Formats: sequence, structure tokens, C-alpha cells
Amino acid sequence: EDCKNNSESNEKLRNLILSSNYLNMHFLLDKLRGTALHYESAILLGRLSRYGEALQLLINQLGDHDLAQTFCDDIAKTLDRKAKEELMFQLLSIYLNPVEPSKKEEFLVKAIDLMNNRAYDMSGSQVLNNLPANW
Repeated sequence: EDCKNNSESNEKLRNLILSSNYLNMHFLLDKLRGTALHYESAILLGRLSRYGEALQLLINQLGDHDLAQTFCDDIAKTLDRKAKEELMFQLLSIYLNPVEPSKKEEFLVKAIDLMNNRAYDMSGSQVLNNLPANW
């Protein structure tokens, strides 16, 4: 029962963060620091246009690529085309430049999947200019 209530509360908080123009995002982000509300923190970072930090949290700290995709979809609903392209480019950049060398192949597959499945959300010229030279 508590787990169900927690999940419902988290969902309500996510929706509030995504939709409200009246929240003090910096204050709330500070209050969430050190909690288990990682996705909510990522959404706040996204609302502050700190996409790279949000994606680093989800991918490199939590290791949750599906949640990173969900984040991109959730945040993209509030963005114009240019900002959406920047968000997707940040995700691609993380995959093309893994922090851990041992994840290079895994992230390469993720980068290719992202380009194949989400090309319409990216700036073609920006992507081409940042692909590895050996491609």
C-alpha cells in the first residue's frame, strides 16, 4: 500500500514539475539533493535547460537508458524544435563519448539506435559534424 502511494505521489510530483510555471526549480532541486528522487531531479535539471547534467545523472549514475529516453520525451513536450534538437544532441554526445571506456561498445549501439530511431528530432548537420572521424 505504501509503495503504491509513493508511486502515485512521485507521479504527481513529476507531472507538477513538468507542467508548472510557478515552481522555484532551483529551490526544489536543492531540496531533492541527496534523496532517491533521481528522475524528479533530472526533470528539474531539464526544466532549467541543464540537459547534459540530467542525462549524465540518468545514464552514467543510474545506468538507466530507458529512463533517459522517457526523460527526453517528457521534457521535449515543452520545448521548441531547436531546444528539442539540443536535448537529443546531448543524449547522442553522451553515447558517443562514454565516461567509462568499458561501456564504449554498449554506448555505440545506443548511439546508432538513437540516430536510427530519432533522426527526426535531431539536427542532421550537428550530428554529422560530431560523429567520430573513423565512421
